[in-house]
Amino acid sequence: MIGASVQMAGHRGKVVMAVVSSFSAAVVVAGCGPMLTASAGTGDNRSQAVINVTPALKSNAASVLAPIVVKADLGTLTSVAVTGPDGQLPGTMSADGATWTSQPGLELPFDTKYEVTAVAIDPEGRAREVNDTFTTVKPAATPVPGTRYTTDYVTYGVGMPLVIPFKSAVTNKAEVESKLKLTTSQPVEGAWSWSDDSTIATFRPKDFWPVNTHVNLDGHLYGTKLNDTDYAGGNVTLDLDIGDKVTMVVDPNSLQMTVSRNDQPEKVIPVTIGKPGYETYEGIKVISAKEGTITMKSPPGDPEYYVADKVEYSIRLTDHGEYLHAAPWAADAFGNYRYSHGCISMTTENAAWVFGASKPGDLVWVNGPTGEPWRKDNGITVWNETWPEWLSKSATGAKVVGPQGQISPAPAPSAPAPAAATSVPPATTPAAG
Repeated sequence: MIGASVQMAGHRGKVVMAVVSSFSAAVVVAGCGPMLTASAGTGDNRSQAVINVTPALKSNAASVLAPIVVKADLGTLTSVAVTGPDGQLPGTMSADGATWTSQPGLELPFDTKYEVTAVAIDPEGRAREVNDTFTTVKPAATPVPGTRYTTDYVTYGVGMPLVIPFKSAVTNKAEVESKLKLTTSQPVEGAWSWSDDSTIATFRPKDFWPVNTHVNLDGHLYGTKLNDTDYAGGNVTLDLDIGDKVTMVVDPNSLQMTVSRNDQPEKVIPVTIGKPGYETYEGIKVISAKEGTITMKSPPGDPEYYVADKVEYSIRLTDHGEYLHAAPWAADAFGNYRYSHGCISMTTENAAWVFGASKPGDLVWVNGPTGEPWRKDNGITVWNETWPEWLSKSATGAKVVGPQGQISPAPAPSAPAPAAATSVPPATTPAAG
């Protein structure tokens, strides 16, 4: 049909003047005079084309991640423009002219208005135009996730988990876990799990990291709904290496600490630990930081309040102030009796050796009862939970990851293996005590 024209009033469904010369006809929009209203009896002159837009026009809570799709039913799109504060969004038209889709991977800002203008013609050459807006979701908060205990391009011990704290409780756990993509240079079975208050996601392998493993985390979380009110405002990435397996096993009865590298004993060191009322925590701990020379002091109200300046070779084990460190003032106690206020202390010479031989992520196991059980909220304590306990707080369960990312779901948990007295037990075995 050549030169057919019809008119119809209306803001979002108006039919405009169209000049059609072929299937890919140009559309000319009348721009000056008022639109003429079609009478009830002129239905045959109305365009049969229907334009559908996703997200819904007039929406005030559109996703910042979902593609924008403009589709013509009973017609062909001749023009589409989606425009925001920074200009027109890129997109592609399908070969048949029926669907326009925004560029894959496009991320829109929160709380931003976009105008959609689209024109389609039906088989008779009659045009329909849509012109309206939608606005992206406005969250109550848009926290940017980060990592705790780790940073890029550092080598850690086999016990270092990947810890991602959030500012509020996460209820959409499965989607968050699914977007935390891991690749490793060696196959590793592990799982994400959540803190009791749902504010921290942590990944740990089933049985420690293999030595000499490269680990990469690509957490594309921007725009992910975290709970009823909050959305992630950024992504989280991490690139690190796992080095040798260094373990320090403390016998709280003999007060000897056996240091091993890759399961081979290297040194036995006499130590002292927390005296009655200041007991050292039991179980498996992970070195979180090497702090060197620091000042230590008791909490306010401690009946034995003290301030110790220049405590050398200090290695942090817990968030509540437990360290490995030199204590030359306690020389008589090493290997003989419990003297400290909770720390594991030794001679300056031995502390210097341990400081040089260790790194964050190495394991310290107090292998026996001290009178103070381990606490979940006290540093890196993930290895004190059995594998079934760990999986019970995971939304997506165990998985095997490798150089190509997730390889497969992991098999069902197996029975715990017995632990040797001079090495840190596998993660499936609860810590002694």
